[in-house]
Amino acid sequence: MSTKFVRWLYAELPDLVARGVLTGDAAERLRQHYGEVDKDRWRQVGLTLSAVLGSLLVGLGIIFVVAHNWSDLSRPVRTFFAVGPLIGAQVLAGWVAWRKEASVAWREGAATLLMLALGASIALVQQTYNAPGDVDTLLLAWMLLSLPLVYLLNVSAPAVLYLVGVILWAESAELKGAEAAYIGLLGALVIPHFVQALRADRYAVRPVLLAWALVVWAAVAFWWVLEGAARSHVYREDLMWMTGYLGLFASAYLVGALWFGEASSIWRRPFQLVGAGGVAVISYGLSFRHWMWNGFWQFDTPFNEELSALFYLMGATGWISLALTVLALVKHMPGRAIFGVAPLVMALALVLANGWDRELAPALVFNGYVLVVGVATLVAGVMRQRLALANAGVLLVALLIAARFTDSELGLLVRGIACLVVGAGFLATNLIVYRLRKGAAR
Repeated sequence: MSTKFVRWLYAELPDLVARGVLTGDAAERLRQHYGEVDKDRWRQVGLTLSAVLGSLLVGLGIIFVVAHNWSDLSRPVRTFFAVGPLIGAQVLAGWVAWRKEASVAWREGAATLLMLALGASIALVQQTYNAPGDVDTLLLAWMLLSLPLVYLLNVSAPAVLYLVGVILWAESAELKGAEAAYIGLLGALVIPHFVQALRADRYAVRPVLLAWALVVWAAVAFWWVLEGAARSHVYREDLMWMTGYLGLFASAYLVGALWFGEASSIWRRPFQLVGAGGVAVISYGLSFRHWMWNGFWQFDTPFNEELSALFYLMGATGWISLALTVLALVKHMPGRAIFGVAPLVMALALVLANGWDRELAPALVFNGYVLVVGVATLVAGVMRQRLALANAGVLLVALLIAARFTDSELGLLVRGIACLVVGAGFLATNLIVYRLRKGAAR
């Protein structure tokens, strides 16, 4: 049970005992069963965020002040300002590791400050002595030298900054071909820390923030692999990146549903939120006939080894999502399988496109799939009494109907009736969920 409901239960226990619904012994046994509520949890989170933000501001402030007078300083003075903050930050981090090991706020703040000081020192020394290297080399060295902080001090803020730095490095390096795989390998170095944080409490703030960073990094890394292949002229840029992304987002959703399904709030479900949103958006885009499927699968180059590796990568995401779908069915979670079968829907669309109509057939397949996803989301929202989920399903169906207005010749009467039906669906959904909640409260 989430902390929010435990607090509510504890607040209700005195009244239940006073009215004779529960005995005093039963109330005490409930308290012993659920344990003490950590009242200082959010205070600790606030202190940690304040420490990280303060360290960022202090580090950036030092960098800006030094940069303002940089041209007037001699080379020895420049060296002092380049190395001095790094030594000071390293001493602070060592002291924190020795005296404040149990304090998350101290560890996160000191590690963040040391990471900024390290990057500033590398840049200043490189500029002072005209050392060879460009921006992408500096970023890569900075990230690799900062990574040990994540494990030595068991901190998550530098891990998030590390993932951001890896993405910036990929943008600066303009990776091509097989080089694009480096962004995935570099980002994967943070996963052991994420697993360690999950073992403590998978729904705590630190693993949730890391999960958000990792799911965004995975989406960006996948894009860079495809973009790197495009820069090597392995395939046309409009080829089929959506195929791989359907499998990636479907896998992310199922990972969240299978292992993080008991989260108390939506922000603690990054895998489910990003995964379901990604599958819905891509499927909705593929429901357009002329916009998405016109020449979508035309190759510029013959099938070669690099193109084969790219196909294997995109196929791997689909197989992973299908394996997770089977696992969801084994665990009696059939509703989760709707998003997991997205790669199968794509495969069916491709088969029909090659055998019947290259544009109409795949568009019809994805129109039907989006409709099923929208209706299933609506039903799930009503059954679970979750108004936001129910409205999301109605909205998806409404967007599908609106999209068909743009690419089909429908009369005003038909469009008006469709708008009335969708609007009535919104109102009916909200009314049903409201009455279910009211009945449950009684």
